[in-house]
Amino acid sequence: MEAAPIFIGLLVILFFAIIIVREATAVIIERLGKYHRTLYSGINIIIP
Repeated sequence: MEAAPIFIGLLVILFFAIIIVREATAVIIERLGKYHRTLYSGINIIIP
């Protein structure tokens, strides 16, 4: 039973780490207000 909270926590982190960008669009990722990178269409994984 000790592993259940850890497993749920990892699932929540993975849920927020996957970003789906629609076709013909791009998403700009900023960290602390500065440009970090650009995500293009498709499934992208970011480190929260």
